[in-house]
Amino acid sequence: MCASVPAAADRQSLIESHIFGMDTASDLRGFTLTFSLAEICAALLYRVFRSERKRKLKLAHALLNLTSLLLVLIGLKAVFDSHDLASPPIPNLYSLHSWVGLCAVLLFAMQWIVGFVSFLAPGLSGSLRARYLPWHQFFGMAIFVTACGAAIMGLMEKAFFALNPKNNEQPYSKLPPEAYLINFVGLLLAVFCCLVVFLLSHGGYRRPPQPEDEMLLRDTVID
Repeated sequence: MCASVPAAADRQSLIESHIFGMDTASDLRGFTLTFSLAEICAALLYRVFRSERKRKLKLAHALLNLTSLLLVLIGLKAVFDSHDLASPPIPNLYSLHSWVGLCAVLLFAMQWIVGFVSFLAPGLSGSLRARYLPWHQFFGMAIFVTACGAAIMGLMEKAFFALNPKNNEQPYSKLPPEAYLINFVGLLLAVFCCLVVFLLSHGGYRRPPQPEDEMLLRDTVID
């Protein structure tokens, strides 16, 4: 019975290996699947549901972005734990990938707070909202592009660390199958990023102005 129970060191090693394995997954899923899917779904709400009332779209937009932010914070916690619990511990926030990713998260949090205060509660005056809206849209796309860049840099960083003779793996420069997978995923992320930016910036996909929009800008309450 004692033989079936792993020693404390083995349990710690097992925990570390599982958490460390979440590093790349957290980078890729945290920044692409949460930023890219939740944030882009939030942004594309105004393109897809053009006939819906703007108040409902605002609430859904804020909720999806908040969900994205919470999931990214969970991913960051897993990344920091994977570094701190490694043996020996791995330094945090030393690479360009980590700096860019952290900047994206901080900007995203600030964007959500400022957007919530400006457009939902308590809400700025109509003229101030109209002036801030282009900046809100610009920073939303900029944060998304930054997050995709951080994810691609994370893939490259993991490839250089994992694919080397020290880990009994073929070096990245020899293009083993894992290198092809990483490169293709990176290319798909870049293409996805470009397509999303095109959809968000092209005037033909914008939500057409509706009477409700003018009333909201004039601070008129709509039932």
